[in-house]
Amino acid sequence: MSTCYSSQVARRDFGELLSEEGVSRLSIEKSDPIDLINFPTGNTLLAVWSSNPKSTILLPNLLICQDETKNDWAAWITTFAAKIRPFSAHMRLLTNSEFQRVIKRPTTLEIGPLAWQTAGLILGEVLGASSLPDKALDNLSATAFSSTLSFVMFRAATI
Repeated sequence: MSTCYSSQVARRDFGELLSEEGVSRLSIEKSDPIDLINFPTGNTLLAVWSSNPKSTILLPNLLICQDETKNDWAAWITTFAAKIRPFSAHMRLLTNSEFQRVIKRPTTLEIGPLAWQTAGLILGEVLGASSLPDKALDNLSATAFSSTLSFVMFRAATI
């Protein structure tokens, strides 16, 4: 997410995030790149979207709060926005510190010498989720899972 849209939201305005009409009333800023966003001040949240919320009907991807207020905000959101359950399935609540660590983390995962074992685990998980009996796997060609197989093998070789 290189370009993002954000808005400072106070508790009294949190309900605005939950409706299309409410989002249209928020002051939304565009940031490019994401590390130029203005962090929340005082007892507010920073709502962050990956695309313009005024042109799409989306809940924010991230909610960023002050480090010391995360537990309070989590409790408040689960109470006030009860219709969005679990809210963590729709958006993530991060502190300023957590957000800074996430955006500075390298984008390439490195699993080192465990790359091929990881590929095997992923393929095993895909086959396990297929709900096929063990004997059916004897007759199942690799083309049945070719997109997963090619992705896993490519990813493992790249790492």
